[in-house]
Amino acid sequence: MYKTDTSTDNPGPKKLFRAVYKFILISAGVHLIGLLVLGGFVILQKMQPEEVTFVAPPSMVRVEPKKRQYKLRAQQQQQRSGRPKLESRLQSTRVSSFALPEIKTKVAPVKQKNVTIPGVSSGLGDGFGMGGVGGMGSASIFGVTIEAENLGVILDVSYSTHKVIDQAIVEIQKAFPDAVIVLGPGCGMKEGRAEAEVLSASKFEREREELASPTFDYEITDYLSNDPQGRGLMVTNRKFVDLYETGKENDRIFVLTWNNRTQTGFEYLIRKRVDAIYWFADFRDTLEPEIVESLIKQLNRREIKVYQQYLDSGGNPGPDSFILSEQTGGKVIRPDK
Repeated sequence: MYKTDTSTDNPGPKKLFRAVYKFILISAGVHLIGLLVLGGFVILQKMQPEEVTFVAPPSMVRVEPKKRQYKLRAQQQQQRSGRPKLESRLQSTRVSSFALPEIKTKVAPVKQKNVTIPGVSSGLGDGFGMGGVGGMGSASIFGVTIEAENLGVILDVSYSTHKVIDQAIVEIQKAFPDAVIVLGPGCGMKEGRAEAEVLSASKFEREREELASPTFDYEITDYLSNDPQGRGLMVTNRKFVDLYETGKENDRIFVLTWNNRTQTGFEYLIRKRVDAIYWFADFRDTLEPEIVESLIKQLNRREIKVYQQYLDSGGNPGPDSFILSEQTGGKVIRPDK
Protein backbone atom coordinates (compact mmCIF):
# COMPACT_ATOMS: atom_id res chain seq x y z
CA MET A 1 0.00 0.00 0.00
CA TYR A 2 1.24 3.41 -0.66
CA LYS A 3 1.04 6.32 1.87
CA THR A 4 -0.08 9.63 0.56
CA ASP A 5 1.37 12.97 1.90
CA THR A 6 -1.51 14.92 3.32
CA SER A 7 0.55 17.78 4.92
CA THR A 8 -0.23 20.03 2.04
CA ASP A 9 -3.78 19.12 2.08
CA ASN A 10 -4.53 20.43 5.72
CA PRO A 11 -3.53 24.16 5.99
CA GLY A 12 -5.69 24.92 9.11
CA PRO A 13 -3.00 25.17 11.84
CA LYS A 14 -0.73 27.37 9.81
CA LYS A 15 -3.45 29.79 8.90
CA LEU A 16 -4.48 30.01 12.49
CA PHE A 17 -0.94 30.73 13.60
CA ARG A 18 -0.56 33.45 11.00
CA ALA A 19 -3.84 35.02 12.04
CA VAL A 20 -2.82 35.09 15.69
CA TYR A 21 0.56 36.51 14.83
CA LYS A 22 -0.98 39.31 12.76
CA PHE A 23 -3.41 40.10 15.54
CA ILE A 24 -0.61 40.36 18.05
CA LEU A 25 1.37 42.68 15.77
CA ILE A 26 -1.64 44.87 15.06
CA SER A 27 -2.51 45.02 18.74
CA ALA A 28 1.05 45.95 19.69
CA GLY A 29 1.07 48.67 17.00
CA VAL A 30 -2.25 50.08 18.18
CA HIS A 31 -1.04 50.11 21.78
CA LEU A 32 2.23 51.76 20.79
CA ILE A 33 0.45 54.46 18.81
CA GLY A 34 -2.00 55.03 21.66
CA LEU A 35 0.84 55.23 24.16
CA LEU A 36 2.64 57.83 22.07
CA VAL A 37 -0.48 59.94 21.59
CA LEU A 38 -1.81 59.72 25.12
CA GLY A 39 1.65 59.90 26.68
CA GLY A 40 2.46 63.13 24.81
CA PHE A 41 -0.81 64.64 25.94
CA VAL A 42 -0.10 63.79 29.56
CA ILE A 43 3.40 65.22 29.29
CA LEU A 44 2.05 68.49 27.83
CA GLN A 45 -0.53 68.71 30.62
CA LYS A 46 2.17 68.30 33.27
CA MET A 47 4.43 70.90 31.65
CA GLN A 48 1.74 73.60 31.74
CA PRO A 49 1.92 75.61 35.08
CA GLU A 50 -1.10 75.51 37.25
CA GLU A 51 -2.99 78.77 37.64
CA VAL A 52 -2.36 80.24 41.05
CA THR A 53 -5.17 82.05 42.75
CA PHE A 54 -4.37 84.37 45.66
CA VAL A 55 -6.96 84.70 48.31
CA ALA A 56 -6.74 87.81 50.50
CA PRO A 57 -6.78 87.09 54.22
CA PRO A 58 -9.76 88.37 56.11
CA SER A 59 -9.36 91.89 57.56
CA MET A 60 -8.41 92.08 61.20
CA VAL A 61 -10.94 93.56 63.51
CA ARG A 62 -9.51 95.86 66.22
CA VAL A 63 -10.70 94.79 69.59
CA GLU A 64 -10.89 97.67 72.01
CA PRO A 65 -9.37 96.91 75.37
CA LYS A 66 -11.75 96.70 78.19
CA LYS A 67 -12.03 99.95 80.07
CA ARG A 68 -10.99 100.03 83.66
CA GLN A 69 -13.93 99.83 85.95
CA TYR A 70 -12.20 100.54 89.23
CA LYS A 71 -13.10 104.22 89.49
CA LEU A 72 -16.70 103.62 88.41
CA ARG A 73 -17.12 100.81 90.89
CA ALA A 74 -15.55 102.90 93.64
CA GLN A 75 -18.00 105.74 92.93
CA GLN A 76 -20.94 103.33 92.97
CA GLN A 77 -19.79 101.89 96.27
CA GLN A 78 -19.46 105.39 97.73
CA GLN A 79 -22.99 106.25 96.67
CA ARG A 80 -24.31 103.12 98.33
CA SER A 81 -22.31 103.72 101.52
CA GLY A 82 -22.29 106.69 103.87
CA ARG A 83 -18.53 107.24 103.63
CA PRO A 84 -17.06 110.54 102.45
CA LYS A 85 -16.41 110.99 98.75
CA LEU A 86 -13.19 109.34 97.55
CA GLU A 87 -10.70 111.77 96.06
CA SER A 88 -7.62 110.92 94.03
CA ARG A 89 -4.48 110.83 96.14
CA LEU A 90 -2.31 112.44 93.50
CA GLN A 91 -3.53 115.92 92.66
CA SER A 92 -1.81 118.92 91.13
CA THR A 93 -2.91 122.52 91.34
CA ARG A 94 -1.41 125.25 89.17
CA VAL A 95 0.20 128.15 90.93
CA SER A 96 -1.92 130.56 88.90
CA SER A 97 -5.10 129.15 90.46
CA PHE A 98 -4.16 130.40 93.91
CA ALA A 99 -5.78 133.70 94.82
CA LEU A 100 -3.42 135.57 97.12
CA PRO A 101 -4.58 138.63 99.00
CA GLU A 102 -3.25 141.93 97.72
CA ILE A 103 -0.49 143.31 99.93
CA LYS A 104 -0.12 147.05 99.74
CA THR A 105 3.32 148.22 100.71
CA LYS A 106 5.65 150.99 99.73
CA VAL A 107 9.32 150.18 99.26
CA ALA A 108 11.66 153.07 99.75
CA PRO A 109 14.12 153.50 96.86
CA VAL A 110 17.60 152.21 97.48
CA LYS A 111 20.21 154.76 96.61
CA GLN A 112 23.70 153.51 95.91
CA LYS A 113 26.77 155.26 94.72
CA ASN A 114 28.09 154.24 91.35
CA VAL A 115 30.88 151.85 92.23
CA THR A 116 32.80 150.87 89.11
CA ILE A 117 34.07 147.33 89.33
CA PRO A 118 35.44 145.62 86.21
CA GLY A 119 32.88 143.21 84.81
CA VAL A 120 30.15 144.16 87.35
CA SER A 121 27.64 146.96 86.87
CA SER A 122 25.75 148.82 89.57
CA GLY A 123 22.33 147.38 88.78
CA LEU A 124 20.43 148.54 91.89
CA GLY A 125 18.56 151.75 91.19
CA ASP A 126 15.19 153.08 92.34
CA GLY A 127 13.22 150.02 93.35
CA PHE A 128 14.30 146.46 92.70
CA GLY A 129 16.27 146.40 89.47
CA MET A 130 18.32 143.72 87.79
CA GLY A 131 21.86 143.54 89.14
CA GLY A 132 24.85 143.71 86.85
CA VAL A 133 26.26 140.33 87.82
CA GLY A 134 25.88 137.85 84.96
CA GLY A 135 24.90 140.56 82.45
CA MET A 136 26.74 143.34 80.66
CA GLY A 137 29.45 144.81 82.91
CA SER A 138 30.45 148.44 83.03
CA ALA A 139 33.33 150.55 84.28
CA SER A 140 34.56 154.12 83.88
CA ILE A 141 37.52 155.37 81.88
CA PHE A 142 38.32 159.04 82.48
CA GLY A 143 34.87 159.45 84.05
CA VAL A 144 32.95 158.01 81.08
CA THR A 145 31.05 154.78 81.72
CA ILE A 146 31.69 152.07 79.15
CA GLU A 147 29.32 149.10 79.11
CA ALA A 148 31.20 145.99 78.05
CA GLU A 149 31.76 142.48 79.26
CA ASN A 150 34.61 142.04 76.79
CA LEU A 151 36.32 145.32 75.89
CA GLY A 152 38.54 145.76 72.86
CA VAL A 153 41.26 148.43 72.92
CA ILE A 154 43.25 150.05 70.12
CA LEU A 155 46.30 151.98 71.33
CA ASP A 156 48.11 154.34 69.00
CA VAL A 157 51.80 153.87 69.91
CA SER A 158 53.25 156.40 67.46
CA TYR A 159 55.67 159.03 68.82
CA SER A 160 52.94 161.67 69.26
CA THR A 161 51.28 159.64 72.04
CA HIS A 162 54.35 158.60 74.03
CA LYS A 163 54.10 161.47 76.52
CA VAL A 164 50.48 160.80 77.48
CA ILE A 165 50.00 157.07 76.88
CA ASP A 166 50.70 156.39 80.58
CA GLN A 167 47.34 157.88 81.52
CA ALA A 168 45.43 155.58 79.15
CA ILE A 169 47.35 152.52 80.38
CA VAL A 170 46.47 153.26 84.02
CA GLU A 171 42.77 153.70 83.20
CA ILE A 172 42.61 150.50 81.13
CA GLN A 173 44.32 148.35 83.75
CA LYS A 174 42.11 149.75 86.51
CA ALA A 175 38.75 149.46 84.70
CA PHE A 176 39.19 146.55 82.27
CA PRO A 177 42.24 144.45 83.21
CA ASP A 178 41.17 141.64 80.84
CA ALA A 179 40.71 143.85 77.77
CA VAL A 180 41.95 142.66 74.38
CA ILE A 181 44.53 145.22 73.21
CA VAL A 182 45.80 145.94 69.69
CA LEU A 183 48.90 148.14 69.36
CA GLY A 184 48.73 150.28 66.23
CA PRO A 185 51.39 152.45 64.56
CA GLY A 186 49.32 155.56 63.91
CA CYS A 187 45.56 156.00 63.71
CA GLY A 188 44.89 156.46 59.99
CA MET A 189 42.70 154.27 57.82
CA LYS A 190 44.16 153.94 54.35
CA GLU A 191 44.97 151.34 51.74
CA GLY A 192 48.68 150.54 51.65
CA ARG A 193 51.35 148.89 49.62
CA ALA A 194 51.43 145.78 51.80
CA GLU A 195 48.75 143.80 53.56
CA ALA A 196 48.55 144.59 57.28
CA GLU A 197 48.28 141.82 59.83
CA VAL A 198 47.40 141.54 63.50
CA LEU A 199 49.89 139.26 65.25
CA SER A 200 50.12 138.03 68.79
CA ALA A 201 53.02 139.50 70.72
CA SER A 202 54.86 136.16 70.67
CA LYS A 203 54.41 135.69 66.92
CA PHE A 204 55.37 139.32 66.27
CA GLU A 205 58.68 138.88 68.11
CA ARG A 206 59.35 135.53 66.42
CA GLU A 207 58.74 136.91 62.91
CA ARG A 208 60.85 139.97 63.61
CA GLU A 209 63.80 137.68 64.29
CA GLU A 210 63.12 135.56 61.19
CA LEU A 211 62.59 138.52 58.83
CA ALA A 212 65.11 140.93 60.32
CA SER A 213 67.26 142.47 57.60
CA PRO A 214 68.73 145.90 56.70
CA THR A 215 65.91 146.42 54.16
CA PHE A 216 62.86 145.07 56.01
CA ASP A 217 61.18 145.52 59.32
CA TYR A 218 57.65 146.17 60.53
CA GLU A 219 57.01 149.91 60.86
CA ILE A 220 55.80 149.51 64.42
CA THR A 221 59.15 148.21 65.67
CA ASP A 222 60.64 151.71 65.79
CA TYR A 223 57.84 152.88 68.05
CA LEU A 224 58.38 149.92 70.38
CA SER A 225 62.07 149.16 70.61
CA ASN A 226 64.20 149.71 67.50
CA ASP A 227 64.26 153.50 67.42
CA PRO A 228 67.83 154.66 66.65
CA GLN A 229 67.51 157.46 69.20
CA GLY A 230 66.27 155.16 71.94
CA ARG A 231 62.71 156.56 72.04
CA GLY A 232 60.89 153.21 71.85
CA LEU A 233 58.22 152.54 74.48
CA MET A 234 59.86 149.26 75.51
CA VAL A 235 62.95 151.29 76.41
CA THR A 236 61.51 154.42 78.02
CA ASN A 237 58.12 153.51 79.54
CA ARG A 238 57.95 151.06 82.42
CA LYS A 239 54.14 151.04 82.59
CA PHE A 240 53.93 150.11 78.93
CA VAL A 241 56.47 147.30 79.45
CA ASP A 242 54.32 145.89 82.28
CA LEU A 243 51.20 146.10 80.09
CA TYR A 244 52.97 144.42 77.18
CA GLU A 245 54.52 141.59 79.20
CA THR A 246 51.28 140.83 81.08
CA GLY A 247 49.26 140.87 77.87
CA LYS A 248 51.80 138.67 76.13
CA GLU A 249 51.65 136.12 78.95
CA ASN A 250 47.82 136.07 78.93
CA ASP A 251 47.59 136.16 75.11
CA ARG A 252 45.52 139.34 75.05
CA ILE A 253 47.88 141.87 73.48
CA PHE A 254 48.40 142.00 69.71
CA VAL A 255 50.44 144.04 67.23
CA LEU A 256 49.25 145.70 64.02
CA THR A 257 52.16 145.39 61.62
CA TRP A 258 51.80 148.39 59.28
CA ASN A 259 51.24 152.10 59.73
CA ASN A 260 47.81 153.76 59.30
CA ARG A 261 45.97 150.52 58.69
CA THR A 262 43.82 150.85 61.84
CA GLN A 263 40.78 149.36 60.10
CA THR A 264 42.55 145.99 60.23
CA GLY A 265 42.76 146.26 64.02
CA PHE A 266 39.04 147.07 64.24
CA GLU A 267 38.11 144.14 62.04
CA TYR A 268 40.23 141.85 64.20
CA LEU A 269 38.43 142.99 67.38
CA ILE A 270 35.05 142.52 65.70
CA ARG A 271 36.00 138.91 64.96
CA LYS A 272 37.01 138.55 68.61
CA ARG A 273 33.37 139.43 69.48
CA VAL A 274 34.10 142.36 71.78
CA ASP A 275 31.17 144.36 73.19
CA ALA A 276 32.73 147.82 72.81
CA ILE A 277 36.00 149.36 71.57
CA TYR A 278 38.10 152.01 73.34
CA TRP A 279 40.34 153.83 70.85
CA PHE A 280 43.22 155.93 72.15
CA ALA A 281 45.05 158.10 69.58
CA ASP A 282 45.94 161.64 68.57
CA PHE A 283 43.47 161.44 65.62
CA ARG A 284 45.61 163.51 63.28
CA ASP A 285 45.96 160.91 60.51
CA THR A 286 43.83 160.51 57.39
CA LEU A 287 40.63 158.46 57.42
CA GLU A 288 39.51 157.40 53.95
CA PRO A 289 35.67 157.75 53.74
CA GLU A 290 35.05 154.45 51.94
CA ILE A 291 36.95 152.48 54.58
CA VAL A 292 35.25 154.31 57.45
CA GLU A 293 31.78 153.78 55.96
CA SER A 294 32.35 150.03 55.56
CA LEU A 295 33.71 149.77 59.09
CA ILE A 296 30.74 151.63 60.61
CA LYS A 297 28.36 149.15 58.95
CA GLN A 298 30.24 146.23 60.47
CA LEU A 299 30.24 147.82 63.93
CA ASN A 300 26.53 148.67 63.88
CA ARG A 301 25.67 145.19 62.63
CA ARG A 302 27.29 143.77 65.77
CA GLU A 303 26.03 146.66 67.98
CA ILE A 304 29.57 147.60 69.00
CA LYS A 305 30.01 151.13 70.33
CA VAL A 306 33.29 153.00 69.84
CA TYR A 307 34.71 155.29 72.55
CA GLN A 308 37.41 157.58 71.17
CA GLN A 309 39.94 158.92 73.68
CA TYR A 310 41.72 162.11 72.66
CA LEU A 311 44.49 163.39 74.91
CA ASP A 312 46.15 166.70 74.17
CA SER A 313 49.55 165.77 72.78
CA GLY A 314 50.33 169.06 71.06
CA GLY A 315 48.17 168.81 67.94
CA ASN A 316 44.57 169.07 66.79
CA PRO A 317 42.43 166.19 65.49
CA GLY A 318 41.62 166.14 61.80
CA PRO A 319 38.15 166.70 60.30
CA ASP A 320 35.63 163.93 60.91
CA SER A 321 38.07 162.28 63.27
CA PHE A 322 35.33 161.20 65.70
CA ILE A 323 32.82 159.89 63.19
CA LEU A 324 33.09 156.30 64.47
CA SER A 325 31.92 157.19 67.99
CA GLU A 326 29.20 159.46 66.62
CA GLN A 327 27.83 156.85 64.20
CA THR A 328 27.97 153.86 66.57
CA GLY A 329 26.41 155.44 69.67
CA GLY A 330 29.66 155.76 71.63
CA LYS A 331 31.29 158.85 73.07
CA VAL A 332 34.29 161.08 72.56
CA ILE A 333 36.45 161.45 75.67
CA ARG A 334 38.24 164.79 75.45
CA PRO A 335 41.13 166.14 77.53
CA ASP A 336 38.93 168.57 79.47
CA LYS A 337 36.30 165.96 80.37
